[in-house]
Amino acid sequence: MIATGEAERCLALLNEHSEVILHQKNKYWIAEYYLYTSECYLQDGNLSQAEENLEVARMLAEKLNYWWLLVPIYKNLHTLCSRRSDAEEAETAIEKAMEAAELTGSDKYQEEIYLLASAFFESKNEYSRALEYLKKANGHTEALLLNVPSSTTKKINKSIKKALKKVSEARLQIINAQINENLQESRTLIETLEHKSYSDPLTNIFNRHALEEKLNELALNPSGKIAVIMLDIDHFKSVNDKFGHSKGDEILVKLGEILKSNCRRNREFTARFGGEEFCIIIENEELDSAVQLVRRIQKKIHDYNWHEILPGRDITASFGIAFQRTNDGRFLLNKADEALYKAKEGGRDTFRFCKAPDFQIQSL
Repeated sequence: MIATGEAERCLALLNEHSEVILHQKNKYWIAEYYLYTSECYLQDGNLSQAEENLEVARMLAEKLNYWWLLVPIYKNLHTLCSRRSDAEEAETAIEKAMEAAELTGSDKYQEEIYLLASAFFESKNEYSRALEYLKKANGHTEALLLNVPSSTTKKINKSIKKALKKVSEARLQIINAQINENLQESRTLIETLEHKSYSDPLTNIFNRHALEEKLNELALNPSGKIAVIMLDIDHFKSVNDKFGHSKGDEILVKLGEILKSNCRRNREFTARFGGEEFCIIIENEELDSAVQLVRRIQKKIHDYNWHEILPGRDITASFGIAFQRTNDGRFLLNKADEALYKAKEGGRDTFRFCKAPDFQIQSL
């Protein structure tokens, strides 16, 4: 690249001799002329003229397979695109420059272009690719050092050590950044997988697997007050039969939203048990709190305009509640299920409850 402040003088000199260069009709010279003038325009900030001259140089060099010239051409195109904040075109240009550099077989060219590529991808936070090209550049640096004449080796030994130290430090920084990036990606992936494994894909509330984990968690904790609520949509099979399963799914999704909006506290756990059945676990509350929650959910179900989904049809649900001071959530779940089916037998759209010590199923 032409030094800062020299662009105007160099451009004037090139233009002064342009007629002689172009008159020779030597395509290699012409390609070089357009490359050098483009460098002047690029240094001077005239990006449009630089792009125009680079394009002429590129077409000529590609026709001639002039790889030695294509390397600086694509390097300058990369710089131009970077200044325009066109990352996609800048990446294309640096990839072309690497291809051309490899075809020259020049360690010097390849070292230069790979270092440029490493810096470019590091700026994009693509640390794996940055490290890959830094390693390649380092390989060519070592090859260049092996070709240094022995008479000058001692003179540059100190510089070599400094350069290698800088390369090692740069590689370490990129590796550390890559590790951090990979750790973050792993955390995100784990969180995503955990969410999927514990969430019902239709209703987006907890699923049966999450419910089992919750019951296991309760079994390990000291005894406390637990209420388990089981609820089931009334006559749901007839909904699927008459309106289709897609409408049935819409009903389940809406009910999931109602449950989620009414069970907001940390001690209220909501899950889809299976099909049209749902389960709620309430910790450290009295039976009255569970009854109040059921009535609140019932009211929300009654108030919702189900006709938007099912013309001429309303939706109701039946509930069963079991309450005890215990850590045996599975026992209470079975008792709540028994109370639920007594509510079904009692006419639906209602609830039944039972509690220790006899777990006699009752209604209010």
